[in-house]
Amino acid sequence: MKIKALRTFTAFDGAMRVFNKGDVGELRDDLAEPHVESGSAEVVGPLDHDGDGEPGGSVPHDPPALTGKNKVELLAIAADEGVEADKTMTNSNIIAAIEAKRVFALVNDALETGVIEGADPGDDVPDAPPV
Repeated sequence: MKIKALRTFTAFDGAMRVFNKGDVGELRDDLAEPHVESGSAEVVGPLDHDGDGEPGGSVPHDPPALTGKNKVELLAIAADEGVEADKTMTNSNIIAAIEAKRVFALVNDALETGVIEGADPGDDVPDAPPV
């Protein structure tokens, strides 16, 4: 059952799970029903993708955090995000390259949609600088 937490609660679904207020997630019906009945959670419809009670919507993509990662994990994130990085680079340089690519993508999106003041949608966007 897809539910939205109205206050923080825990459930054991093979492992301890914590639902904080506002979290949306799947939980077995037999585990979710007591939380729904107690008012700790509400059922989210199958077409409600962002937990706002209305069909449709989406949640924003949160890229993985870069802190606390080892070099292998950072290189995997870099590869997933299309960042050129290799094992000769320091962790700090890999993180800087990933962050630069992320910032460039945000600016690029903002220019293309006209969110940046003075920019017209479809303005040419320069190539990403080499990192």
